[in-house]
Amino acid sequence: MRSPADPLSMRRAYDSGDNLHPSDAGYRAMAAAISLPMLLSA
Repeated sequence: MRSPADPLSMRRAYDSGDNLHPSDAGYRAMAAAISLPMLLSA
């Protein structure tokens, strides 16, 4: 979700507009980054 130009901020596509919380696309990106089997094995 990081901006390649500024690693301390979110990419615009993933930012809800307040520079703090992810948008729906940001939440989808986070969900896609974690596999269900990884969660279930914890």
